[in-house]
Amino acid sequence: MAAVMLTPRPRRVVALGQWGAVGGLLALSGVLMPFVQGFWGFGGAFNDAVLFPLALVLGTSLAIFGFLFIGSHFEELSGMLDRSGSAKGFMHRH
Repeated sequence: MAAVMLTPRPRRVVALGQWGAVGGLLALSGVLMPFVQGFWGFGGAFNDAVLFPLALVLGTSLAIFGFLFIGSHFEELSGMLDRSGSAKGFMHRH
């Protein structure tokens, strides 16, 4: 039991390409949704009352995805900003 307590917790690492693919798929679905043939028939069947909530759900899911990405890669992103020097005026205010 002591060996189990001393081993580090396993971490599941998701590659940046997979994050980008999922985020791109979410964004692409929001952009291409109005061009799908059944989309306008779907809205007409419900008197367009469902289109606004559908857009809200897509926007909210994209925002939550962005927050999760930033939260899980915060150290990497802050290191990239520190190296590029673009965050110096923003992060080091007096």
